Amino acid sequence: MALKLMIVGDDPVLSESARSLAEPLGCEVIVVEDAREAARRIARERFDGIVLNASRSQIDGCALAQRIRSSPANSKVPIAMLTDARGAAGFEEAFKAGATFCLERPADGKQVRSLLKAMHGAMVREKRDRVRVPVRTTVEWEVGSRHLKSTSLNVSTRGMLVELEGNIALGEEAVLRFLVRQAGQPEVRVRARVVRKEPPNRVAVQFVEPTPEVEEALRDLADAIVRG
Repeated sequence: MALKLMIVGDDPVLSESARSLAEPLGCEVIVVEDAREAARRIARERFDGIVLNASRSQIDGCALAQRIRSSPANSKVPIAMLTDARGAAGFEEAFKAGATFCLERPADGKQVRSLLKAMHGAMVREKRDRVRVPVRTTVEWEVGSRHLKSTSLNVSTRGMLVELEGNIALGEEAVLRFLVRQAGQPEVRVRARVVRKEPPNRVAVQFVEPTPEVEEALRDLADAIVRG
């Protein structure tokens, strides 16, 4: 599954160099030179990673990073920022704005390659954590003293969508138990919160503080999709 990477920059030579290094890593690369166009795309499209190759004179990388972090679709994507700012203060400003990785300009090909390799790993992890894997399994609910039953439609490391037999309110919490045979786990037990309801009987839940064992089991499911 290709990773969608947007490069925003006012240095076309460096942006094209980054493209040539990112594409062999399995990235679909989109290069944007205009800050307004970048902002529009951030608002309407989901990306797996964003590189801000921006000088303050043309495109304010920190302002764009803040916009990305406030975007519903892209708030958690890895951001790599190439900055003209010098020293620790410049890096601190970039990280405070939301950058995941930071590199001082001018940067040579070796530095950009190392940056993109590190970013690629972060992009895979983020995509894996949000990908929804179609899994149909019975899910038992413990809601206080009540016991409900549902069938899962899809699962991610962050939550699941189910068809529920019974009623439950938005914001209500429950303990869920279900099998994930593909992950080699006999049973998953996790606390979850109802975050969305869809008529007639679909319910979306977000997992609450899953244990490392639960996260590992769910990631095993997603890995086959993301890396395939």
